[in-house]
Amino acid sequence: MLRYERDFTPWVVDSADPPDPNGPDLAPTLLFDGERRTLELRPRPRTQERVPRALPAEDLTGEFYTASTVTSQVLVTRCDGSVESLVCEPHVLADPLGIAIDMGGLIYVADPKARRIVVLRPEDGTVRAILFGVELREPVDVAIGLDGCAYVVDREAAQVFRFSSSFRLLANFPAQNAAGLPESPKPVAVTGAPDGSILVIDANHPRVLRFAPQGEPLADMEFSAAAEFEAARTSPAADPCPQAAKTPSTVTAEQRLAAEHRRTRLLAFGASGRYEASGVLLSAILDSRLPGTQWHRIEIGADIPDGTRITVETATANDATDFNDSVEWQAPSRIGSPIPITAAVPEQLIQSRPGRYLRLRVTLSSDGVATPSLRWIRILYPRETYLDYLPVAYRRDEKAAWFLERFLALFERVFTGVEDRFERFSRQLNPQAAPREIIDWLACLLDLAFDPSWPLERRRNLVARAMDLYKRRGTPRGLQTYVQIYTGVKPLVRERFLERPIEPAFVGRPGGVLGTGLALQTPVATRPADEELYRAYAHRFSVLVYLLDECDAERVLSVVEHIVRTNKPAHTAHELIPVYPDARLELQSTVGVDFVLGGRKPLMTRVGGRPDDAAQPDHRSALSVDTILGRTWPRYNRGIEQQL
Repeated sequence: MLRYERDFTPWVVDSADPPDPNGPDLAPTLLFDGERRTLELRPRPRTQERVPRALPAEDLTGEFYTASTVTSQVLVTRCDGSVESLVCEPHVLADPLGIAIDMGGLIYVADPKARRIVVLRPEDGTVRAILFGVELREPVDVAIGLDGCAYVVDREAAQVFRFSSSFRLLANFPAQNAAGLPESPKPVAVTGAPDGSILVIDANHPRVLRFAPQGEPLADMEFSAAAEFEAARTSPAADPCPQAAKTPSTVTAEQRLAAEHRRTRLLAFGASGRYEASGVLLSAILDSRLPGTQWHRIEIGADIPDGTRITVETATANDATDFNDSVEWQAPSRIGSPIPITAAVPEQLIQSRPGRYLRLRVTLSSDGVATPSLRWIRILYPRETYLDYLPVAYRRDEKAAWFLERFLALFERVFTGVEDRFERFSRQLNPQAAPREIIDWLACLLDLAFDPSWPLERRRNLVARAMDLYKRRGTPRGLQTYVQIYTGVKPLVRERFLERPIEPAFVGRPGGVLGTGLALQTPVATRPADEELYRAYAHRFSVLVYLLDECDAERVLSVVEHIVRTNKPAHTAHELIPVYPDARLELQSTVGVDFVLGGRKPLMTRVGGRPDDAAQPDHRSALSVDTILGRTWPRYNRGIEQQL
């Protein structure tokens, strides 16, 4: 498997030494992105930087809003194709540019000349609010994130500003990725990604910058990977009707608004040549440790956009020194040209003759608009073919056996694919190996519900132990196991019938101590005292949940309550008791049950002395524990020590 940086870049032990000739060799037109672990064509220097554009924004009804740089007005394109101006107060907009629309229909207009963002009402164009800040210099575009906040990019300040839905400035961060690129940022557009992150387009950076909503730099994205070209519309006139009937019901209104905003930005700034035409990767010499190895096939994991391709050629030898300029490269070919690997068929049969060593020559090609992104290469060996199951007579002629082996490989690929599906299905049924979407599907089959905050490992643990939980459902042990999976700490389930006295206690008779183990109740004329005693303790239990603090209780108790209520017997009543690492009289004082010793650090208060006392810098006294109030005289010191 080739997937790490050492598999794609030359090996250099010392900067003064040349690269290892048996290691990988990378053409200067290729670039390995260590953060994303992808091999791509190197971006070309841009001859002309991107400039901000007045791009349209669409609301939920299908109407488009565009800023007119000529009249300094906002133009509205209705669903019937008519265009009219959104009348607003004079001189409100000096030079409108980027536009965004929030869920309430408010129109956010970037006005770089006035150094502010103007928020307009769609009904009459009146000003709802103005977003500004002392650091805003040239705000050229604005976008509404999935969190409802407004994100503004400032080209001159090279910053991204975040405003709340109540128009308050929350934060700002530089428009640079974690590597400090671009060196001189000039953001020209901003939009939101489907996962809630923020995408920023720079005037010179070849990729889309990506940030968390709070400003943390994330891995950059390729324009073609983020654009969603198959669902994009190049202009408002191409389809002037609303999308409500075409959009799946699973897509929210916020996602619809963000998707249209994202398409217009990426289509406007991403369709231009930026990459080298081709590049060649020469892999390291791979050793099978077996002379005459028949290598099987090659599989790759890659993103191959339209206009790009990846070809893989192989060469074999029984001696590592035989790999030179005259080595013979083999690959499935058509009219003398290697057949490229595609997304539909990401594998090829190795055409080279048997040999202990194998080397790959991978060529990435592009029309300049996009680049293929190679993530990994898997080489399988040795080859086990259907020819091995035929009599030896079919292998007597070398050329005939060579052809028959490849002919049978056509059927082998189909049948092997069926076998792989069976193996993949059995692996997905294993909770310890299945991906998250399969885990959620298995949970639905087992009638299990996950808390949205649960990590994947906790979900795996619950599904894996589902059968054991169903066997013990409604029992104290079953409740303890279920809650322990969620909280990580085993709770204590106390059944009330174990705490009731053997018989009612009567005042004045032996065995009855008032205030200790004697519950005074209102007498019931229809039932005797012992029956009332049984009713007070029967079918009731308490669950003691061990927590760290009050903040932990807000997050945990509601989910534990749901777990207990769902899994307990229907005729029982329960009580949830949070237990913290401290002792509280009459509330938490049962040693070994709800009394945790040495949990929280006690608050110590300095009494007397000087803060700068060098002799006892850490001396502290706790009032009522080790402090005696009042003045002590030297002649009484010995008596006090004896008393203590």
